[in-house]
Amino acid sequence: MFGDWWNTDIAWMLTFVIQLAYLCISVALTIHILLHKSDPKASLMWIALIWFAPIFGAVFYLLFGINRITRRAQRLLLKSKTSFQTTKVTNDLNFADDPWIEFRRLGNNVTHSRRSAGNEIAALEGVELIHSSMIESIQSSERTVMLTTYIFRRDEFGQALAKALIAADQRGVDVKVLLDGVGNGLFRSKTYRELKRGGVEVKRFLFSVWPWRMPLMNLRSHRKLLIIDKSVVFTGSMNIGKVKNLETHFKISGPVVGDALEAFAFDWQLSGGGSLADDFRDDTIREVGPVAARGILSGPVYERERLRWVVLGALGAAKNNIRIVTPYFIPDQGLLAGLILAALKGVRVEILLPKKSNYFFADWASHHQIMELLRAGCHIYHRPDIFDHSKLMTIDGHWALLGSSNWDARSLRLNFEFDIECENTEFVTKLDRLIVNRVSKSERLSIDSFESRPLFVKLRDSAARLLLPYL
Repeated sequence: MFGDWWNTDIAWMLTFVIQLAYLCISVALTIHILLHKSDPKASLMWIALIWFAPIFGAVFYLLFGINRITRRAQRLLLKSKTSFQTTKVTNDLNFADDPWIEFRRLGNNVTHSRRSAGNEIAALEGVELIHSSMIESIQSSERTVMLTTYIFRRDEFGQALAKALIAADQRGVDVKVLLDGVGNGLFRSKTYRELKRGGVEVKRFLFSVWPWRMPLMNLRSHRKLLIIDKSVVFTGSMNIGKVKNLETHFKISGPVVGDALEAFAFDWQLSGGGSLADDFRDDTIREVGPVAARGILSGPVYERERLRWVVLGALGAAKNNIRIVTPYFIPDQGLLAGLILAALKGVRVEILLPKKSNYFFADWASHHQIMELLRAGCHIYHRPDIFDHSKLMTIDGHWALLGSSNWDARSLRLNFEFDIECENTEFVTKLDRLIVNRVSKSERLSIDSFESRPLFVKLRDSAARLLLPYL
């Protein structure tokens, strides 16, 4: 009798405690969702999952619903005592009666840096030309060489560039190399060891193989910068190594090189390399060309999604045409809406994509967005003969964006990226001609061809789209 009473009482108490704990957890997570989730649809979905799927819903939200990336990045920033410029820009280049003045004000407030006049920018097309130009500049360097890259392959081209870096270091040039901790091999990096043995000061960006630091794998440096003597920078789409891709890089001189130096110095310090001399913010970099430009440093440590807001502002400022070249096209709803609005108000929107990239699931996920843009009147092209890895954008023959970022969530939200916005009619016209030439070798997509896709393909593409926030 006593044993039955005991078992019944304990069972009731355990049930009560479990239900009370579940109620408290559900209330706490609901409060967290209401405070931290901005999308009403996503908020409602998570709240419903937590309340109507006991235990599973709470565990699933704790694992996948909380955005820990920004907080981890901010904690990492504080731990490394790294700082970056956050001052408000109160002055900018003066252009009277300029229709782009509102967009420039947006850029100032988002990036916290000003545009600089007097820059010279030369486009370099093709892997071999880019590599040879970079190696020649390293060989002619006199004081400093700074290189950061996502991938540094140890192939014919990669080894040639590594030898040039080692030779520069041995003749007294201050050489610093920063390799991404994942892009250059999570567990082993032969390039890192080769440069280290050669005497080069080399670091790996947020590198760790310890399980408790694995979430940092999401924080990657996708920047591609080679800075020579603090006066010339190479940047653009290309990693180091021999690939069959079509790449577009840029050789840049002028005051905007200071922005590239700031990006390298920030990542170098974040990676434990110490603080670099802060002299790249003075006026010693002289004006050498006609292009007004600004480097955009973006990543999860900055207070806003800088690149995303700049691109949205540029789309809203467009009057005549928008041209985009990107290897991966998976824009979020905000950017998609910006493109659709531009097309609906009469702007000619042209987007050039590879017919097949090196990530098939990214291609699948992009198809749903492509369908919406085609319906709005956008012109979408597939390049069938080569994987074009270039990242370019031009607007109205006046403004251009170039650099390391793709049109996907990882570049816009997770990666540390470096891009440059440029203003100069002659330079942007050259980029437009480059893009038009590539479009002429591509296939224009039609609504009919997309709507006639087999049902299985449509389902596959729609399912891949669910991974959009993580691609």
